[in-house]
Amino acid sequence: MTEFPDPFADPITISPIPEAIIPSGILVKQGECFLNAHRLALATSGMTIIEGIVLGIHEEGGRVFLPHVWNRLGDVYFDITNERIFSGSDEIAEMVYSPGYEFDVREFSAGDAFEFQLETINAAAELNAELERRSGGTADPPQTLQKGVV
Repeated sequence: MTEFPDPFADPITISPIPEAIIPSGILVKQGECFLNAHRLALATSGMTIIEGIVLGIHEEGGRVFLPHVWNRLGDVYFDITNERIFSGSDEIAEMVYSPGYEFDVREFSAGDAFEFQLETINAAAELNAELERRSGGTADPPQTLQKGVV
């Protein structure tokens, strides 16, 4: 079994979608981060799909770790789901990203099921359990994050 890399040992910086990428016409839906990142990668040569964990921080201080997918082009990481769905949201104050796995868009075919790696799911669950232990069970993420939908 592949072990998920040490989460948040070296978090990455997420940038706005580079100007050279024109994501117009790309369907972006909440709860479909893998498909959102895949659609963007299909439209852009050389783009990588990144699967990892985000720490969602609520305006009120609640926190939750979630599996998530975003993109990388060269050394620039960006998240079309966050930019299109949560940008300007008063629900999420900050998202901290930790990459785990990289995929080439050519690894997927039409009709493939897009699912998180079991290691990513387990790492997020372990981090949430630790967060709950440390907070005495007082963590209170926003409703959207409680559902695990990013």
